[in-house]
Amino acid sequence: MTKPIVHFEIWGPNDTALCDFYSANFGWRINADNPMQYGMTEAKSGESGINGGILKTPAQAPEGWPASGVTLYISVPSINPALAKIEKSGGKVIMPRTVIPGMVTFAQFSDPAGNIMGLVEDQMPAAATESKTAAKKTAAKKTAAKKTAAKKTAAKKTAAKKTAAKKG
Repeated sequence: MTKPIVHFEIWGPNDTALCDFYSANFGWRINADNPMQYGMTEAKSGESGINGGILKTPAQAPEGWPASGVTLYISVPSINPALAKIEKSGGKVIMPRTVIPGMVTFAQFSDPAGNIMGLVEDQMPAAATESKTAAKKTAAKKTAAKKTAAKKTAAKKTAAKKTAAKKG
């Protein structure tokens, strides 16, 4: 499989009941104690399979979103070209490219049958602090470049004045 499934989500109106169900029936360890209120499945060391999440149906779900369902996430190198190709093939973008710093870059689409699927970029995005640090470094470089350019311009003006004074 050239573009593997790398994550899944199961959602419904009662996420706690879903977590309890999958834990009781399949022995899944689910960590729902996080600020996102997202039940992360955790594989035990040495087990095969993919990790996923269990969540409550989003209150702000897009139009046409079902009350419960399963979404599979497919790994791609870059989301925007993949979404363009999906739309040309009869799919519809449900959620555009979205970045959660330090965690994931993802999007969602519906296929021609209306199944909601997801995309995940191969590269993990930088953490928010890493992004801010990189942005500060870039801004500092730009400021330094502007100062250097200003110094060069001032030096040229001074040289021009000296040349004009010698001629005058």
